[in-house]
Amino acid sequence: MMSRNPDQYGNGWPRMKTFGLAVAVIVVSACAVAVADQITLKTGDVLIGEVTERSDDHVRLEHPVLGSLAIPAEQVASVAVDATGQAPVVESPAGQVEAAQVGDKAESSAKPQAARTPKRRLLFAGWDASLEIGINGSQGNSETLNARVAFNAAKEDDLHRWKIAASYHTATSGGDATRNESMAGLTKDWLLPGSLWFYFAAGRIDIDEFESWDFRLSGTGGIGLELVNRGDLEARVRAGLGGRAEFGGDADDKIKPEASLGGELVWQINDRQQLSISSTVYPELAELGELRITLAVDWQLKIDQADDISLKVGLKNEYESGTEGDAEHNDLKYYLMLLHGF
Repeated sequence: MMSRNPDQYGNGWPRMKTFGLAVAVIVVSACAVAVADQITLKTGDVLIGEVTERSDDHVRLEHPVLGSLAIPAEQVASVAVDATGQAPVVESPAGQVEAAQVGDKAESSAKPQAARTPKRRLLFAGWDASLEIGINGSQGNSETLNARVAFNAAKEDDLHRWKIAASYHTATSGGDATRNESMAGLTKDWLLPGSLWFYFAAGRIDIDEFESWDFRLSGTGGIGLELVNRGDLEARVRAGLGGRAEFGGDADDKIKPEASLGGELVWQINDRQQLSISSTVYPELAELGELRITLAVDWQLKIDQADDISLKVGLKNEYESGTEGDAEHNDLKYYLMLLHGF
């Protein structure tokens, strides 16, 4: 990646933009208070998540850890749905409905276990969302500080799959900034029921104080294929066409057409561990031989099941074939984060 002196373009301006994005991410995440519906099984177990479908045969629950669960109706003792923020409505399999009074418990054929009281979510209701924070530093002959905050949200139904990601990363050494960057991206998949194929569109904005550009906009769209889609493993590939444009600094402000070819894998190793890998190649169409390659690897370890807190270790790298001077071709970042899901 090509580097430049931030003083050449003014220290404050890019930093204010990245700081503003970081504040926006934190505000959005802070507003998302946990909410959930509650299913009590005849065994006495209680499942908390979002009820997305109910029929005579089954009840479908989106669980923050286990994913989408189709529970046979004969195994369900009661369903408590908190759709209005008021007292939940409790339904039995026989179809009897009654309003739950404050302090009352939903009647069940088996003794229910204690469950956490669900709270109403103001934003991203029905999404699997998380806030990640990582800070480290040292003080001695020189002072260093490295901070990273990220927000991720995902949602899927029979026809659509959404993924939102945003992050802010800053680092200083000896009082001087060495990294100041932020990004926000959105990926939308249009699913085809009964088919392994799907369509997709993705867009992203990057702001980096230490690049030859100030802003970079990129987008792509095309077709994808589900290779594996089961409870513990998901794998898919994508191919599309798009482009990128870089503005500010030494950038030429021109749109550069790109193709895209990538893949992603999510492996739920067990109920506490998850591994995710994604990589995309972006060959330039106007200049053959020039390309970008992105890679992300993340491993999560659940350390608190009740509060959905995990430890996350990962790395991200972006390779650019076209660099100038002594600039590195790779921009590698690795991190240790504390993740709170909601």
